[in-house]
Amino acid sequence: MLQTEIDCFREVRHPNVLRYINSFFTTNNCYIITEYCAGSDLAKILRQRGRLAEAESKKYFIEIF
Repeated sequence: MLQTEIDCFREVRHPNVLRYINSFFTTNNCYIITEYCAGSDLAKILRQRGRLAEAESKKYFIEIF
């Protein structure tokens, strides 16, 4: 299933999604290489602030889709 996810990620072209560069597997790990992302990510924002207000959630939702 992970390989299917990687294959899908490889095809995504969106200004708000990191660009896939490459991936490789070792015995115990999978590494996915993406373009550099300056700033923060949504998971970090949620850990720092907790739940987001509806208006702010809508802003991120629109950026993703």
